Amino acid sequence: MILVQPLDASPGRRSTKDQHLQLHRLRARKRIESRFYFLRSVIRGAVLVEDPDNYGDYLIWDVVDDDMFLRIKSMYPDR
Repeated sequence: MILVQPLDASPGRRSTKDQHLQLHRLRARKRIESRFYFLRSVIRGAVLVEDPDNYGDYLIWDVVDDDMFLRIKSMYPDR
């Protein structure tokens, strides 16, 4: 079993730093919305890095492998 906390795209405009560095930011939902799942039901995951300057914000680490990089590019084609 794993505990999964849902994340959404961060609301509002992207900061200039995020745009220049091509960072993709996610924001955590409330912990009360977390759910338990069986690990074998997870199809894909992503490596996230917590932003130390903004509590509850995470950055997608898309350089882990080629597949992750291409999936992020297809999710955010305009960036």
